[in-house]
Amino acid sequence: MLPFRRPAPLPTRTADSKGRFAIRSESASIALLAAWLFSGGVAEAQTPNREPAVVELLPGARALALGMAPQLGSDDPDLAFVHPALVQELGGVRGGYTRFGSTAAAYTLSTASDWFGGGVALSVHALEYGRPAGSSPGDRSRGLDDLIGEADAGRAVGEMAASATYGRTIARIRFGVSGRLFTQRHGGERISGQAIDLGLATQAGPVRVALSGRNLGNADLLPSEIVLGAGAYGRPLGPLDVGGAVQLRYRDDGQLEYGGGVEFGYWPVRGRTFVARVGLRNIPDGEASPLTFGGSFWGDALVLDYAFQPMDGLDGIHRVGLGWR
Repeated sequence: MLPFRRPAPLPTRTADSKGRFAIRSESASIALLAAWLFSGGVAEAQTPNREPAVVELLPGARALALGMAPQLGSDDPDLAFVHPALVQELGGVRGGYTRFGSTAAAYTLSTASDWFGGGVALSVHALEYGRPAGSSPGDRSRGLDDLIGEADAGRAVGEMAASATYGRTIARIRFGVSGRLFTQRHGGERISGQAIDLGLATQAGPVRVALSGRNLGNADLLPSEIVLGAGAYGRPLGPLDVGGAVQLRYRDDGQLEYGGGVEFGYWPVRGRTFVARVGLRNIPDGEASPLTFGGSFWGDALVLDYAFQPMDGLDGIHRVGLGWR
């Protein structure tokens, strides 16, 4: 993430003399993890009764604090998981951990860089949760928030999704495509599949706007959805810098999700920025509160994020992130 105003120079993203991507160790680690995870998965693919919830995860603590609306004005590499057209704007490495109540946890790792005149990103998302009481993995009506409730610890579910994204700019419009492999393990059963995301993005003054179609070409396994987002930051307001983000998600099952938030940055010393955030989102299903909030510390190339969303009678959703720009 960049500080709001007068940002310190970011580390340069490089390519070798032949224009090929200079693969970092983080990128190689993601690729090896994904290859191990999905080896043999397609051959075991079945038609699931409940779609893997891991693909519903939005990236980063910053997104959760802003009402589940990713800040499109940032350079977070995990943005490519939702909006592939933004990949040329992204860089660095991000890792994250999310705790849903006492029964579910999610892990993310992503990286992005320049490549062949465009941008490339790799990401892995993992989700582990207990089976909600009175339900089965075949209950498609239960959304991600429902997985935070009571659980049968003896029937834990593990899911993972690995994505590779590439994007370019044509006539000032950015285009991107992501290929995704995903798998769900429940007891001795394993369900695997693949999907494609397509997106475009542009800049409207200080606001970056992106439109993406997600989970395309695999209606039997995942609900396709359209995601529209906008975000900007770095507008001065007295001693503070102000930003905001909004997002709409519409699934092919008719479910509409929307949210947004604002953030305020203060940097008493150049290269040391403190950020506070608050957001609101609608809750189609589940027991989560519509209110979200969080904050960040940006120290030169280091990024530390935290976000929280309360839940009725439960511990709530805690999300932390660590990044390097």
